[in-house]
Amino acid sequence: MIQGETKKKLNLIKLDVTPDQLIRARELYDFHNIKNSITKGKSEIYGAIGEIVVMDYFGDRVNSKKSTKNNDMEIDNRRVEVKSKRTTAYILSHYLCSVFASSTHQQCQIYFFTRVTEDLKTAYLIGWLPRREFYDNATFYKKGEIDPESSKNRVHRFTDDCWNIKAIELNPFKIKN
Repeated sequence: MIQGETKKKLNLIKLDVTPDQLIRARELYDFHNIKNSITKGKSEIYGAIGEIVVMDYFGDRVNSKKSTKNNDMEIDNRRVEVKSKRTTAYILSHYLCSVFASSTHQQCQIYFFTRVTEDLKTAYLIGWLPRREFYDNATFYKKGEIDPESSKNRVHRFTDDCWNIKAIELNPFKIKN
């Protein structure tokens, strides 16, 4: 068993990113270094794809697709912020889902967490938590601290101050029939 891995199964949803979703994601923002971008704009497309796949997954339940400084959309009349990361691997239960300290001002009601493959072909809906529950259970790490889930072969340091929770601790998305 991998360090940090639990026996609880991670119920993520794997989705193929369609050409239409990729086009819509590229049209979502002007991609000129969104304020507080940790990667200086290099990963904004992954965040946009995460938002598009969440919108499509919830379909008619999306009340508002207008992104604001406080949230990305409204679903079932609840303010939702989508947090996405780029990935090169299948998502494991100990992987961290993060909210950077520079984003804690956002007044969303729910955080949704996604990962998008580096080649932009696959998106994973990992899970969600109400904002308050996220901060009640997340662990804060300072920029430069070593991720405790790092392997001995590949040490990862946090690129900025952030709140983190393991993927397994999230509420799973329901699989549609």
